[in-house]
Amino acid sequence: MNILILRKVGVRMNLSKRNRYTLSILLIISAVILMFNTNNDPTPLINRIFKPTDFMGGTFYYGGILCIILIIVGLSGIQSKIFKKDASKIIALILILQLTIPLNNFSIKLIKSMSSDLNSIYYNRNEPNTLKIQVGDGGEFIRYTLELENCSNIPQQFYLKIIMPDYYEELIVEKELVAKELDLKSDKIFVLQGKEKKKIEAVFSGDINDNIIEKPGSASYITKDIEFVLINDKEEVRFISRY
Repeated sequence: MNILILRKVGVRMNLSKRNRYTLSILLIISAVILMFNTNNDPTPLINRIFKPTDFMGGTFYYGGILCIILIIVGLSGIQSKIFKKDASKIIALILILQLTIPLNNFSIKLIKSMSSDLNSIYYNRNEPNTLKIQVGDGGEFIRYTLELENCSNIPQQFYLKIIMPDYYEELIVEKELVAKELDLKSDKIFVLQGKEKKKIEAVFSGDINDNIIEKPGSASYITKDIEFVLINDKEEVRFISRY
């Protein structure tokens, strides 16, 4: 009797071909989603769950390895002649990893297109953002450019505030700066019409340490590490720097 019961349980535990195929696809989809980010925070979801650790003078992203393992296990579970050879699994893995970024961007824009507030703004992180510090007869000011896109059909108005990285503290006195009009007196209001993509050119009035720049001139910095905040009367939406 006991043997008969164990056999019945064993049968129930064995997955059918269809269920095994479905589970394998779910593993692959889960791994891909875990590699996504939210645009406002470029850190992949898997690295927020399994935070990278310092290892031998570098950083070990074991969350990414976990995603790769999930994809390989998923490919192995698909009962198909295509994935019987290891070479085909490697090719499929590379293709899936290559598709992750465009799929992520498409998903983010789709979700943002459903928003009616500042959450509809998409930040193009692929474009180099220039932080340019200038000193001249007209005074000292900082120029920053970035590309934003309004994914919704609703026009959005906002102020722009940037948060300076810690390694600029010896160069720029202020930690936070709000974009100004060209006269450097009033705060500038930016407008993005529905479905509009535009390069934002913002000017900030800031104090620069005299021991860094002592005479009129300019210094340019190409960086992706500037955090910024979009602000209106109702909300604030923050875009943090790269992890």
